[in-house]
Amino acid sequence: MQNYTFVLEVVRLTNEYRAANGLSELSIDLDLQESAQNHSQNMAYQDFFDHIDLDGNRSSDRAINAGYESGFVGENIGAGYITPQDVVNGWINSPGHRANILNSRYNEIGVGYFFLENDTGNENWNSYWTQVFGRGEIEPPFDAFQYGASHADLLQVFGLNSDALVQHYIGSGQSEGRAIDLFDEFRYIASNSDLIVAFGTNGDVATQHYIQNGYYEGRSQDSFNPVKYLASHEDLLNALGNNYELATQHYIQNGYYEGRSQDSFNSSQYLASHNDLLNAFGNNHDLATQHYVDYGYSENRLKDSFFEDIYIASNHDLILAFGYNLSLATEHYLNYGWREQRIIDSFDAATYLGSYSDLQNAFGSNLELATKHYIEHGYFEGRSDSLI
Repeated sequence: MQNYTFVLEVVRLTNEYRAANGLSELSIDLDLQESAQNHSQNMAYQDFFDHIDLDGNRSSDRAINAGYESGFVGENIGAGYITPQDVVNGWINSPGHRANILNSRYNEIGVGYFFLENDTGNENWNSYWTQVFGRGEIEPPFDAFQYGASHADLLQVFGLNSDALVQHYIGSGQSEGRAIDLFDEFRYIASNSDLIVAFGTNGDVATQHYIQNGYYEGRSQDSFNPVKYLASHEDLLNALGNNYELATQHYIQNGYYEGRSQDSFNSSQYLASHNDLLNAFGNNHDLATQHYVDYGYSENRLKDSFFEDIYIASNHDLILAFGYNLSLATEHYLNYGWREQRIIDSFDAATYLGSYSDLQNAFGSNLELATKHYIEHGYFEGRSDSLI
């Protein structure tokens, strides 16, 4: 039986002793944690008490096998101690074990504890403890609630029980390859306006809210799209570049209250304006929007140089099919027209307008209205954009 409360207490007592001796605290490393826990459990079940396991592996081998980045490790083991205080005192009172605890070169730690109630082997200590030290790149601390919010099955079983979530990750989640931080707490807030008002950018509270309430309420985690938000506002592209985390936080802190649009960027028009993007992305609007944020804006690409009304007027079958429905015309070009190599600009609105005095009287020099007239009336009246 594991007991993560005991594990954390051993870490706390170890760091307390190091601090009393002028040394820095050790950070918990999940790979060392896995190595230590496995060794304690194996000693209990496989009936041995030794630094070398039954496969011939030493502490450095076990740490590397668990994924630790270095073989620079040390190990203390203990058996028969009832409480964390007992085992830490035992190690402190032993010169060799104390030397590991006070080794200034170590910066990380993992602790394993396993209790075998029916321990009938030759080594029948019931309680088995392992303490593994290492020197590696310190990782961000494990966030139990982030882990829970990232997996619906876990939040349903464990809720806000952080100890149970940590034990699950050490016991099985890590070996299953489960991600520890798929949940984006800021996108969750930005996707729910009431949470913007209630929590601001307090991600910890938002994560707990999702586990306890939001999941069961069917709330969206990610309906806010920071890529689309950035693409919709050139001032934010100037200020933030393609930093999506900052964009999300900007919306929470400022954009929501300023009434900013989350998605006013017209990806259809951007795609239709650039055949190289159509060749690269097809009709994938998400990739097009991403391209604008990452490259297009800095390349000074036009967002809308495709004139869908001229496209319709240049293709008589589209006049019959769509009339003056500009959005359908753009989608037709994206899905079919560019592959068919259709002409997009053969209609000459200036010539059309200049050829008919009644249109000049009605529209003045407005070429857009002249084009609209041709699509809705002029084509059917037999009018032409050729010089008369």
